[in-house]
Amino acid sequence: MLNNYAKPVLALVVIVTAVYFNGLSNDFVMDDWPVIAENSKLDSARYISDYFSSGVWKNTDIGSEQDTFLYRPVFLLTLYLAKQSFGNSPFGFHALNLALHLVNTVLVFFLVIRLSKTNSPLLAVFASLFFALHPVRVESIGWIAGITDPLVTCFILSSFIFYLKHLSLIQNTAANRLYLAISLMFFVLALLSKEVAVMLPFVMVAHSAFLGNEQGQGLNHKPTLFYIGLFFLVLIVYFIIRKIALGSTIALTSFSMTGVFHLFSFVGEYIKLLFIPWPLNYYYAVPENGILQLWGAIFTIAILLASAWFVIKRKFTDRLMLFSACWFGFTLLPSLSLAFYTEPNFSIRYLYLPSIGLAFVVPQLIESIYIRHKKTTIVTCSGILLMFSFLTLYANRTWQNEYTFYSHAMAVTPKHAGPVAGLATYYQRNNKNQKAIEYYLKTIELGDKPTRVSALENIGLIYGLSGDVAKSTEFYTKAYNIAPNRSTVLVGLGNNAWSRKDFQAARSFYEKAYRADKTNYEAA
Repeated sequence: MLNNYAKPVLALVVIVTAVYFNGLSNDFVMDDWPVIAENSKLDSARYISDYFSSGVWKNTDIGSEQDTFLYRPVFLLTLYLAKQSFGNSPFGFHALNLALHLVNTVLVFFLVIRLSKTNSPLLAVFASLFFALHPVRVESIGWIAGITDPLVTCFILSSFIFYLKHLSLIQNTAANRLYLAISLMFFVLALLSKEVAVMLPFVMVAHSAFLGNEQGQGLNHKPTLFYIGLFFLVLIVYFIIRKIALGSTIALTSFSMTGVFHLFSFVGEYIKLLFIPWPLNYYYAVPENGILQLWGAIFTIAILLASAWFVIKRKFTDRLMLFSACWFGFTLLPSLSLAFYTEPNFSIRYLYLPSIGLAFVVPQLIESIYIRHKKTTIVTCSGILLMFSFLTLYANRTWQNEYTFYSHAMAVTPKHAGPVAGLATYYQRNNKNQKAIEYYLKTIELGDKPTRVSALENIGLIYGLSGDVAKSTEFYTKAYNIAPNRSTVLVGLGNNAWSRKDFQAARSFYEKAYRADKTNYEAA
């Protein structure tokens, strides 16, 4: 089978590499610095066991204060191996992201052929390129720390493919059991890479419900239910391990009607980006006008209800289309919970895995036209992919460095605190302290409580390092008044007291800092 598709696969690799090649020279951006470049926990093998017993942020030099729900030991292990191989060279990390994306593109190609049953490799290539070249992929590939998306997708697709291979073998042979074991192994790796992998068993249920009946392996087929049950069993074990490591199984947010409107606004924005992928908002500013937000949510709800009515009342029987919708919905669902945060979290990278569902139906959508108007179909599809390629090439340069990224983000969403704080950090890292302070002050005006505390703390740090203890204490005190138990703020106040030779006050602040966070070794 592989020999039959060697040319299409080679074409995919060449085209995708050409489009993303200009991003290989990009620098570290955003979380790349604390998670990779400035993370001493990736420099020695003695920290590897910690990857499996604690969250992502606890395995950085920042510590545990942001360590809320990210349990991703395989992601950290991947970064460790990459850093041992490439050092602090961004090129090596970017090449790894691109390599994973190429693997995923090829896996999507074979899944499209299997699920759509198309006889045309060209249509499968178009579908795979729709996934690979779509501009919303840029954040997951151009941003090094965004490797979680191609990494978990690689494991999920591999697990699903081996699961389908297992189902295709009727007899219970050693090979059949091996395929199932490999599928379960990839599922475990996916779970330990990113949380969205918890949805794979539900995708398998959808496959059995809509596509399994064709092979007599629907939901009434007991062996198939048993096989899917094994994946749910692994999922339960994962939640237990996660509970031990983090102290919680899932990240829960408080329910609110405002969050509901954000939720449907997010769904509408995600769907829009699939078909109109511009501008690319790396920071989503929730509409300030409540009426506009309300109408946006109502419009999305109306579209979803109309779709549901069409499926039920019109007896829509296109099973591949229904399965593709389930793939999109199930794999997008975990990210939608972020709509209920105090500062709602929207990100285009969350479309990386869900949009594969749309690729599954591309051959089916265009095949009838392709048969009657072959040249027109090829020209039209090529034109769309060419447009995607130009947009992706342009977006790659957005991620060239922190200045280009945050400047673009500020231009698109000027009232969001994220890019402003990012530019402040960029200036601070490059010793342009006055510019850093200027942008941290703007961040305080725009940001929520945690963002304001971080900005005040960083201003205090800048003044402290420059020797202006009075100014430093002023801003650390403002941060302390908002977050009196923030360990790093207490350490800053202790350092300033020490500089004033007020050793008793310094000791008091250090003791409070240690009680607030016993992993803060500077306080100890």
